[in-house]
Amino acid sequence: VGLDLDIGAFGLGAIYTENNLAASTRDTNETYVLGADYTTGPFKIGASYLNNERDLATTTLETDRYTGGVTYTYGPGMSFRGSVSYADFDESTAAGVDSDATSVLLGTQINF
Repeated sequence: VGLDLDIGAFGLGAIYTENNLAASTRDTNETYVLGADYTTGPFKIGASYLNNERDLATTTLETDRYTGGVTYTYGPGMSFRGSVSYADFDESTAAGVDSDATSVLLGTQINF
């Protein structure tokens, strides 16, 4: 299920998915994402949150990701892009493996 609303310079979006991989046993994957953006002149600024929970036979894996980014349009069909994301990964087992990560993405897009 998804929703995308654009009101003037503002954009809001949400998505929810659930998948049991066609199995009746404990093997499900559930994800939701919330996002928003704002456009002002050549800039578009946005942020999003993702939560994913996967239940397996012996463990549960949970991921939370926070992302912020900006796009700058510098000409017709050309833009610079950048984002920063932080992700937290939790595993509910006896070992309790938890980790986190930060990523930076920079790029350009050319359409013709």
